[in-house]
Amino acid sequence: MGRATKDAQDAGLTDRQERFCREYLANGMNGEAAAVAAGYSARSAKTQAADLLALPNISERITELAVPIAAKLEMTSEEIALEAARVARSRITQVVKFGPAGVELLDSGTLDDDAIATVAEVSQTISAEGGSLRIKQHPKMEALRLLAQIRGLLLNKVEVTTPWDKQLAEMSADEIRQRIEVLREARLRAEKEATNGNA
Repeated sequence: MGRATKDAQDAGLTDRQERFCREYLANGMNGEAAAVAAGYSARSAKTQAADLLALPNISERITELAVPIAAKLEMTSEEIALEAARVARSRITQVVKFGPAGVELLDSGTLDDDAIATVAEVSQTISAEGGSLRIKQHPKMEALRLLAQIRGLLLNKVEVTTPWDKQLAEMSADEIRQRIEVLREARLRAEKEATNGNA
């Protein structure tokens, strides 16, 4: 069993969910791109990413994976929070000017560090008709979600305990299976008796 598979199982994730978490960080917190890279359908990737990111164990795993990456990049937790805050506070008008005359990308040489940090992609096509310019910013809502997690504003998993937890922990898998079978047979007998009593 590989390390990634073991870590995924420890976090209660499937291998595909684990890959999504890793791709999410590799793709600059772009959930849709991460979902596609992890093998989810491109058609439903955006919805799938939103559903995955709403799961507490996915958020926790992304945070776990981000810590060693940040250490390798020599980034402190404060720096990570600052970068996320730049994206969370971003406005399209930091990088684009638009109005009745059209849309114009602002000169990158005039942009401050906060504005530059929000840009995920810039592309240009040139054609006989004039071509096009495209700018894409990092996902704002995902940055807000990360900040909320850092600040402890997102709910963590609720741990439910029962009076039988200690007893179950001490039982072998075979003993648990036998106990389940006994309970199943008892339930079937009770249902049969109830059916016969109503006949």
